[in-house]
Amino acid sequence: VVEDQPRSQRLLRLNLEPLGYRVIVTDRASEATAVVENNDLDLVLLDIKLPDGDGFEVCERIREMSSVPIIILSASV
Repeated sequence: VVEDQPRSQRLLRLNLEPLGYRVIVTDRASEATAVVENNDLDLVLLDIKLPDGDGFEVCERIREMSSVPIIILSASV
């Protein structure tokens, strides 16, 4: 989970962990690619607006190194 809002982080964790998922959370674009690189992930939930970068750019960097599914999260309309 790459999300900067603590409430959203908690909500996602509370919904995914009971289903058996191990949830790794970061609130930084700069850390997201390292998390992908250093873990065997089933899915990335990625916010678009992050305090230190753009989620679309993070998506591109992740795609360069992995084919892990990515779901974009956004409150933007």
